[in-house]
Amino acid sequence: MTATRPRAQQLDPVAHEVAGGVLPKRVCHITTVHQPFDVRIFLKECRSLAHAGYDTHLIAHAPADTERDGVQLRTLGPRKGRLARMLLSSGAALRMADQVGADLYHFHDPELIRVGLALKKRGKVVVYDVHESHAESVLDRAYIPAPLRRVVSARVASAERAADKRLDAIVAATPKIAASFSNPNTVLVQNFPMLEELASPESEPFQSRPQQVVYVGGVSLVRGAKEMVASLRRSAGTTFIVIGEPAGDLPLIEWVDPSLSERVKLLGWQPRDEVSRLMSQCRAGFVLYHPLRNHTESQPNKLFEYMAAGLPVIASDFPHWRSLVDEFGCGVLVDPLDPVAIGDTLDAMMTNPVQAEEMGKRGRQAVIDVFNWSTQEQVLLDLYRRLLGC
Repeated sequence: MTATRPRAQQLDPVAHEVAGGVLPKRVCHITTVHQPFDVRIFLKECRSLAHAGYDTHLIAHAPADTERDGVQLRTLGPRKGRLARMLLSSGAALRMADQVGADLYHFHDPELIRVGLALKKRGKVVVYDVHESHAESVLDRAYIPAPLRRVVSARVASAERAADKRLDAIVAATPKIAASFSNPNTVLVQNFPMLEELASPESEPFQSRPQQVVYVGGVSLVRGAKEMVASLRRSAGTTFIVIGEPAGDLPLIEWVDPSLSERVKLLGWQPRDEVSRLMSQCRAGFVLYHPLRNHTESQPNKLFEYMAAGLPVIASDFPHWRSLVDEFGCGVLVDPLDPVAIGDTLDAMMTNPVQAEEMGKRGRQAVIDVFNWSTQEQVLLDLYRRLLGC
């Protein structure tokens, strides 16, 4: 007789049947903060799990339920404001998680820790994926009144200690984050790019490309928004391509200098193939985070994505980033608070395309040799096999 799962209430999961009637393990990722097709969550982790044969679901704020690349996306409805998300989305996520009926749950936001602990009480295998040092990042959040930041930070730290002790595993995005947890099943799954994704086969030599620099990701003041725009004054004729949206509540009009607005192209989020095409028309990539507690030891997706696309990087001069950029000779480090220094570096790359292209080639080779998703995918799959006994 063919094995079947009970139908999940209010859901219509795809029936997965294999020879002998053995069903694959059902796994469910949950986020209330990130975009439904987030690079780390969807493009890397969920797709890798689906390709490995897991019955993979993702709960997130999305326009509608859908299936893509073997992943069943379950929507929590339209994205809400920060307060509504914190007060309402967690409860909705828990209810939907119960409906999915997964063998393992993998959540991505600190505000979902209580959801993870509730699922653990139900006897489920639960994993917390830590993208950043949340307790530290709270101390730099402008939207939290300054007198409350230490209180909120302490609460986040307390919640993460509970997760560390009681959940089945911690997945950390950087070595610093991994070192802050004591759970014996703490694994490091870094944000390295997929080799096949961002290098365009139609890339032109840098000398034939327009003078363009790109930024990919959420835009905010602490990620260098104003400094990146201001740097254009030092590089005549250079256009700034922005692929992403404001992080938080930052209106873009606040940081686009009217005198430079014609040289800033705000494109919003784009499909990954379009991101690849746009990168192939640029000569450099910006990653100019401000020197905040949560930035100096981070490893942004975009840093490795530029390298994968063969673009030299103009990056913040942080010691951790220096070990990546200087060691492989794939870009130039600058003071992220100095638009003059940024602009001079940008102008040098725009006016010396041969040297810029050589930096980009070295970065691309570093991704091929070291910084690629295939190595991290194996760590994730090994963890799931241990936790699920398969």
